[in-house]
Amino acid sequence: MSFPPKIVHKVLIDCKRSCSICHKFCGTKIELHHIKPVSEGGEDSYENCIPLCFDCHSDVRAYDEKHPKGRKYTESELIMHKTNWYKQVKSELENTEFELPPQANDPEFRELMRQFFVKKHGREASRKEIDELLAKSIIETMVERVSSEKFDSFFKEFDEQTNLGGAKKPRP
Repeated sequence: MSFPPKIVHKVLIDCKRSCSICHKFCGTKIELHHIKPVSEGGEDSYENCIPLCFDCHSDVRAYDEKHPKGRKYTESELIMHKTNWYKQVKSELENTEFELPPQANDPEFRELMRQFFVKKHGREASRKEIDELLAKSIIETMVERVSSEKFDSFFKEFDEQTNLGGAKKPRP
């Protein structure tokens, strides 16, 4: 069985597409491993999913109980590797200063962001909340390593959701 797309997306974001054991960045060469196999009652859940590089995934799966060499990874050890890695990734992101894009200080752009926030949350936004909204989009872009086309589609969707017509200043 495989994990549902929502779980896959969350796991890949939370691990920064890096192995939870060796912490190597994997890009597309990453496996989502069931900590407790489905055949043994494990579920296709976020809690039962650990992202691993091909090498670590091979190590986790290859242990032969009939001819033991080395030490087998236990379920609790895999859970701790995953938990510790996710904490480290989250801490790094929270402690990273991001430079806001040049349009963040453009009054027209800030007004669009304010209207977007009001539409989404039903209340006015503070300057700090608008800056956080901008920074969040930058963080998500970095973590997901999206292409400029996907980043442009974010702004296109933003423009469509604000339902504001008229000419807009081109983005640099």
